[in-house]
Amino acid sequence: MTASPTHRYHARCHWQGSTAAGYESYDRAHRGAVPPALGPIDLSADAAFRGDPQRCNPEQLLVLAAASCQLLSFLAMVRWHLRQLALGAAGSPGQACAPGGK
Repeated sequence: MTASPTHRYHARCHWQGSTAAGYESYDRAHRGAVPPALGPIDLSADAAFRGDPQRCNPEQLLVLAAASCQLLSFLAMVRWHLRQLALGAAGSPGQACAPGGK
C-alpha cells in the first residue's frame, strides 16, 4: 500500500511591544505570513478583545478558510461550465470566557 502524500503548511506571526501595563494596554496589532505566499498579513485581535477592526482577526481567518475550502471543493465537483461563483460564510465560535480571561 502506498502512503498518501503529507500536506504541511507553515505560518509565522510577529508581534512587538510591551505587556508591562497589563491586558487593557498592549497593542494587539501583529503580522502574519504563510510562506511561500508573498507578503505579510496585518492582523489584530477581534474588536471585542481590544483589537483593531480594520485588520483581519483570527476568527475571521478561520471562517474565511472554511469558506475557501467549501468553494474549492464545490469547484472540484462541478460537471458543467461555470464562469463565476461567489459564496458567503459566517461563524460564531461562542465565548468561553470574557475578554481578558475573566
